[in-house]
Amino acid sequence: MTENLADLAVRPSYEQLRDRIPDSTVREMWRAGDADATRFRTEMQSVHEDETLSEEGKKQEAQRIIDRYAGKAQQHYSDAREKAARSVDNAYDFSVPMPEGGTLATSRAKDSSEIVAIQGEAARMVQKVTGKSLQAMSKEVS
Repeated sequence: MTENLADLAVRPSYEQLRDRIPDSTVREMWRAGDADATRFRTEMQSVHEDETLSEEGKKQEAQRIIDRYAGKAQQHYSDAREKAARSVDNAYDFSVPMPEGGTLATSRAKDSSEIVAIQGEAARMVQKVTGKSLQAMSKEVS
């Protein structure tokens, strides 16, 4: 009996992934989109199950529901993606170390010798993480 270990792995649910987003603004935007999508599905199901409505009445109700929720849900998701992208850029800027304990977000290089020191530190970090020099990594990419 051979089982794939990936099949045995416990994977987080959609909700667990959403609720673990560190940025509370992104998390709330995503939840708002999910709430609109849930209301959309619930109301569409009600229209589908309503035996008192004619086919034309169901089409009109369905269009009303689409008009009410689809755009809002899409906007919430779009806003969440944009905010998440900005958060990633911000986190990156704070993660790049600079001389004297600063970060890329909080300081700038004062002269060419400091730029060389920053490049040397970046090369050292790449070497430590990947086991390859920065030059070798650059050659692989180009």
